[in-house]
Amino acid sequence: ALNYLLREQLPDQRIVGLTVDTILQLVQLVLKTQFYVYNAALYQQIHGGASGLPLTMFLAYTYLFFGQYRELVKNFTKKNEFFGSYTNKGTLESKVYYDPNIVDTLPNVSNELMENATKQLYAVLYRAVRCCSDVEKFHSELLYIQVSFVTFGFTSEFILSGIQRFYQQFNILEKFWDLRLNNNEYYHLRRCIIEDVEQQIKLKQQREQAKEHTLFMPCPRLVDEESTDAFKQCFEYWWNKYYANESPTNSIQIKWIEQTPTCLTNSNILINRRPPLRLLTLSKHHQNKKRYHPMDPFLTNITRPYYKDE
Repeated sequence: ALNYLLREQLPDQRIVGLTVDTILQLVQLVLKTQFYVYNAALYQQIHGGASGLPLTMFLAYTYLFFGQYRELVKNFTKKNEFFGSYTNKGTLESKVYYDPNIVDTLPNVSNELMENATKQLYAVLYRAVRCCSDVEKFHSELLYIQVSFVTFGFTSEFILSGIQRFYQQFNILEKFWDLRLNNNEYYHLRRCIIEDVEQQIKLKQQREQAKEHTLFMPCPRLVDEESTDAFKQCFEYWWNKYYANESPTNSIQIKWIEQTPTCLTNSNILINRRPPLRLLTLSKHHQNKKRYHPMDPFLTNITRPYYKDE
């Protein structure tokens, strides 16, 4: 499996000057010469490797991914699908994971805090449905979300109304007292969100493809609108004349970006405001240039101080 990984993924068959054969020999040397001391005695490990070591973990992952089902993994990779190993009576379960080292924080979907609490509540509910494989795990996550928002000072009315709006957006009947869902309701909710995620992925791909065939041009701020329109027409005429018929650029469209004026705050226009340090410090190039600039000997003689004894 390691041999296949290195041969397949290394274009020049080298890593930091080491060939694939050399890497395989070094790994084999490490695996065959594993010794450890226990109760004042020296032992040699002849099968497997020490668990937790980076090399052992890397070899285990390599075997799982490339050693067991090589052709199957190729098909998964082409379809952008997930491959993994699990043992739970043939059922894959998933839920939201929280780092135990991070405490006293409101559930969020990113490392950056969201200023809008309503959007944050919607985002964590959306993620809960995506990650929780069954309704019981979703109820557990829903309870954790409610307790977390209450702990951070949000009212129960705000939390309940946010959950109700989330349900109604995906055609779940209004829950007056109990927010728990049955299996059919949760299956419908999860199916709707999965379809919504797939639709968002398709739209994102379409936008990225459109950007590849779009030339974004900043529109200059001229005196009047007529001058701006004339500039656009001249540029488009020049583009169509020289580039529209060329194969790499014939499918590119021009999109003009209007430049909005920047509004300066009072702190930006204060006279005594200190400029950035980079504007007050010369670069090393200019410092050396100023320090070692050769002087004209003629000017040196002219500016030499005059002494009375001379």
